[in-house]
Amino acid sequence: MMPAASTQPLRARPTRLFVFGCGYSAKRFVEGLAREDVSGVTTRSPDKSRHFASAGLVPFLFDGTGPGEGIDAVLAETTHLLISIAPGPEGDPVLRHHGDAIRSMMPELEWIGYLSTVGVYGDHGGAWVDETTQLRPVSQRSRERVEAEALSLIHL
Repeated sequence: MMPAASTQPLRARPTRLFVFGCGYSAKRFVEGLAREDVSGVTTRSPDKSRHFASAGLVPFLFDGTGPGEGIDAVLAETTHLLISIAPGPEGDPVLRHHGDAIRSMMPELEWIGYLSTVGVYGDHGGAWVDETTQLRPVSQRSRERVEAEALSLIHL
């Protein structure tokens, strides 16, 4: 028996990805997308901001010490959100400075991705790890990552 055809209309809005922390890994993610599908990327560096602009991306400066100017307005039109900023001792800067906007001002949001680090898994003696593997962070930075991920799941 064939499944019934969906009566849901096709999505009228295009994909609009916003990236917090467009460093090495996130940049590779963005490179495979059409520029019109990327609503914005953040960086701490004015030089990188200019490079992103010259590559056809909309850059925003965000150093994690306060809200990034203009970011909340773009988030309101965003359908997909990628977070790739490492937390610090004060926690996740995205959650701290833009968490309210993410929770309440993103009516089109369909997906949130969080790029972490294998450091959250610790030493598993060479065994394969995946998202279901017990976390055993060793370094302070990896422990901060685990805490930020847990808070993101609760607060977003």
